[in-house]
Amino acid sequence: AGTTDGEELVFVMGQTGQTPFLLGLSYPNARDVAESVDELAGLAVYTFQQVSVTTPDGAAERGYGHAVSGDYFDVLGVDMHLGRGFTMEEGRPDSPAPVVVLDYRYWESRMGADPAVVGTGLELNGVPFTIVGVAPEAYLGAEQMLGTNLYLPLGGLVALDAANSDWIQSRGASIFRAIGRLADGVRLEATKV
Repeated sequence: AGTTDGEELVFVMGQTGQTPFLLGLSYPNARDVAESVDELAGLAVYTFQQVSVTTPDGAAERGYGHAVSGDYFDVLGVDMHLGRGFTMEEGRPDSPAPVVVLDYRYWESRMGADPAVVGTGLELNGVPFTIVGVAPEAYLGAEQMLGTNLYLPLGGLVALDAANSDWIQSRGASIFRAIGRLADGVRLEATKV
């Protein structure tokens, strides 16, 4: 996962009953895992989000991103190229947080690599968002095969539509992927939760 030691990170997935395959997690279930599994030093969640992006110059296009927990960049050990990542408050699924972090390549190609971009705005689905950071060039996202243009906190989904808070907090919405950072001294071979 980019700029951090991959041996310390693990994907955390769910399984129900006799289901022979692994599933995503709901946000409440992921939080339960984060609070109850001592082998994890942290657990970040994300889900895919497609939005319409309108930049200040009026250009509009489809954007692909991740909606992430407030601790996403911290858990993955990603330091921003510019600005900052998200706060835990911005990552709350019950509070609107219209902020966004841009992928480095998107910042280069669509924002002209402008170092003054932090603090400026763009619109996602017609809703004004403030750019708070630019991810580092080496970071390609949690799933590198899927091109990511931007990251928004879970509170950003609520800013897009207040109704998003309900499904984010639903135990039946197993749409999140989770990445955990193993606690110091814990080896992957010994970990099963």
